[in-house]
Amino acid sequence: RTYVAVGDVVGHGLPAVEDMAQLRSAARALALQGLSPARLLAELNTFTRHASQGKFATMSVAIFDPRDRSLSYASAGHPPPLLRRAATGEVGRLATGHGPVLGPVEDISYAQGYTRLADGDVVVMYTDGLIERRGQDIETGLRWAQQLISEWSDDEPLSQACQRLSQTLAPAPRNDDVCVVAVRFGG
Repeated sequence: RTYVAVGDVVGHGLPAVEDMAQLRSAARALALQGLSPARLLAELNTFTRHASQGKFATMSVAIFDPRDRSLSYASAGHPPPLLRRAATGEVGRLATGHGPVLGPVEDISYAQGYTRLADGDVVVMYTDGLIERRGQDIETGLRWAQQLISEWSDDEPLSQACQRLSQTLAPAPRNDDVCVVAVRFGG
């Protein structure tokens, strides 16, 4: 199984870096225990309440199981991962597994979504800095990201495609950090 996650914490500077490092380590440890994405986020919620200086964070988690080519996913207050279908180039949102941010609410549960992946499908996870702009609603940023990802070539290295996506949607100088993780699933 393959675990992929992107998260973002409240704050800036060294305290935010420390929080993100702790959250990343805790999430990886939980994934190695075999927890589902929804259960992993529920456990991280408790961890964030007690270990975070900023007191809350967002995160998207996905786990790919190559045996049945399934992708299970869940999100805690984070923008939805995007799925580019290789057969059509169509880009959809993985939005059924969405829940509240990590930290502020005790004993929360998270919804989990599932989908099947075909050869060449690409899952794109990112932080809100990619799609949020002052004076623009988040929906506009999401639609623009989907359009740009739909135009990706199957031959282009994902590192180049992600760099172009970041430079187009969030050109420097930026007001927020930007992280984009794209994974192409093969046979």
